[in-house]
Amino acid sequence: MDSYQIQQTGHQLHTTDDVFDYSPAMKDIEYFLWHELADHYLEMIKGSLYNKENVESIRYTLYTIGLGVVKLFAPFFPTSPKRFTRTHTKPTKAT
Repeated sequence: MDSYQIQQTGHQLHTTDDVFDYSPAMKDIEYFLWHELADHYLEMIKGSLYNKENVESIRYTLYTIGLGVVKLFAPFFPTSPKRFTRTHTKPTKAT
C-alpha cells in the first residue's frame, strides 16, 4: 500500500513535468492530492495509526509523498517549496 502511493507520486511527478500547460497540470496535481492521497490513502491508514501499526512505514510514505507534492507545486508557488524544504526536511550531506 505504501509503495503504491509512492509510485503514484513518482508517476505524477513525471507526467506533470512533461506538460507545460498550467491548467491541466494543476488539475492533475490537485486531483492526486485530494482524491488519491486524502480520499484513499489517508482513509486506509487511519486504522493502522490508531492501533500504532506500521507507523514508521506510514511516516516514511507520508514524508516522501509530501515532499513530492511540494515539488509538484513548485512551478506554481516558487517560494513555498524552498521554505518548506528548509524547515521540514532532513539536511543531507553534499556528495
